[in-house]
Amino acid sequence: MNRRLFSIAHYAAIVVLVAGLCVVGGCDEPEVQLDIKSLIESAVFQQATTNDAATALDTLVYYINLYPDLEALMTGSVAHTFFAPSNAAFQKLKTTTGFPTNPDALKLLNKSMVANVLKYHFSEGKKMRSELTAGLVLDSKFTDPLAATAPQKITVNGDGTLKASPLAANVAIAIKIADAEATNGVVHVVEAVMVPPSTGEVLFPSLGQVAGGIILTESFSNLTRVLQYADAGFVEDQVQLKLKVTNWLAMPTNTTAVPTANLKGITFFAPPNAAGTTPIFTKEKADAVIALGKEGARNFLLNHLVVDTPSPNNPQEIGQYIVGTPPASNPDMITKFAQGQSIYPLRGTAKRIFVNIVQASLTVPTGVEISNAIDSTPPAPTSFKPILLGDQKAKNGYYHVIRGALE
Repeated sequence: MNRRLFSIAHYAAIVVLVAGLCVVGGCDEPEVQLDIKSLIESAVFQQATTNDAATALDTLVYYINLYPDLEALMTGSVAHTFFAPSNAAFQKLKTTTGFPTNPDALKLLNKSMVANVLKYHFSEGKKMRSELTAGLVLDSKFTDPLAATAPQKITVNGDGTLKASPLAANVAIAIKIADAEATNGVVHVVEAVMVPPSTGEVLFPSLGQVAGGIILTESFSNLTRVLQYADAGFVEDQVQLKLKVTNWLAMPTNTTAVPTANLKGITFFAPPNAAGTTPIFTKEKADAVIALGKEGARNFLLNHLVVDTPSPNNPQEIGQYIVGTPPASNPDMITKFAQGQSIYPLRGTAKRIFVNIVQASLTVPTGVEISNAIDSTPPAPTSFKPILLGDQKAKNGYYHVIRGALE
């Protein structure tokens, strides 16, 4: 018995001695063994383990694995600070007013935009929480090719929260878990997806409008490239209604409280990348439009846009055209497509869009097809483009998915 008590006392003395040595000389922290990618994929950040969407990173891991260049940032030898949006952050994004309501909306988003947004969450160099001091401005790893050449910035607020796009609903993003160290940097779990300033400038006014339905969707990524190219550097003239195409597509309808140039709504004819396995507006076709130069690309887009604003280009003053039946109460003058109808796009008086009504079929599922010409002569029957999916409603009008482009 005495020998057992001695052994316990001896062991306790060793523990006290070791503890004392740690106080005097310091003890090494557990060795960091995982790179950033392996760390966020580990069980400690899986919701099945944590049962906490505010700290789990499963959704982030899904998206990171879609982009090899982002994986390279997370596995390379250069140290990075990574502000990692939690599962709850992605859920919060889906509840943003105007965000697509499709349950799979995140999977259908424009992949290039998603990649840019995620790249914005990286900053070169290892910054621990104690170093994220008030007023610190970090260069992210995302540089917008259509904006300033400088990297997009992340700002640390006075209370230690983060500010990304000043147009975002949340400009005080809290760090939920700090200082998760990796072999090549550090991870801070954040409560919201941070949107780059230049992306937010286009994205947030577009949500819920026709513009949002186009630029957010992967199916229109080639059309969006043309849209971004045409708008980059364009100098607007509000008096002459010479506006960026994105601003037309995002413009709310006119109200007494907030007058706009969009009197009663717009119509936009949108060629997708493909319909099923059939190529339509391919990268090569987008490149060909971009090769026309800024004005050529802008004219191409305006040829697909009908705006209800009084002008010589739009003598009928009708903006919204649909495949279906207009509502009984119709103050916005929504008009059903009709046989032989002529519609005037914003391109100019020399352009008209002709409507042909046919029997609905596999090739023309809506029974409506359109074409255009430089003069009033109806175009050849072979030039008509079917409306594949009609009446995609937004707050400021409609867009219709068409098989082909209006030249």
